[in-house]
Amino acid sequence: MNAGFTRISARRYLRVTAGDVAQRIELRPNRHGGEFTCDLTIHPLWARNGVNFDVLEPGIWIKTVCEHFAGSTPTWYDRSNLGLQQLADSFCQHGLRWFDDNSDATGIVQSSTTFTDPWYNEQHTHVELGHCLLRAGRLADAQRTFDRKPKRVAQYKSISQWIADGNTARIAALHDDWIAVGRLQIDALT
Repeated sequence: MNAGFTRISARRYLRVTAGDVAQRIELRPNRHGGEFTCDLTIHPLWARNGVNFDVLEPGIWIKTVCEHFAGSTPTWYDRSNLGLQQLADSFCQHGLRWFDDNSDATGIVQSSTTFTDPWYNEQHTHVELGHCLLRAGRLADAQRTFDRKPKRVAQYKSISQWIADGNTARIAALHDDWIAVGRLQIDALT
């Protein structure tokens, strides 16, 4: 199946949605045996000045996605043709659905209310969620999200002022700059 992902390393696959969200599949071998699994991560390009592909957040384990949508799935898959096919089936049936739900800012905001993983770890993801709220036009919600840990928010004072003024043009310009930087990084990988 071709879902638009490009192989960027032996264990990483990446695509960028029309909504400027980089979506990554990260295959992970089990350190203790001949098994593997995968993580699904999203990187809203407008949420940071640059994309750190070494960070698996906001992200989720394929097992958690399958449990949410189907009830159960293997924790780990055997390193065999059958195991690889089972993982591919799990991804096609449930992982793609999660990616589709998280393909733009509005989808991410909606998904975060019905599917709290990966947003439960606020220390690492609240900035991304705040920028998703901004991008979705929910300025007051974004400000409340940023206020939880303002020191982690780049340009917090400026963004807070733009929100207070309703200056969505400045916010959009900032996001456009960050999207451009993220796309340059991705182009260099693919």
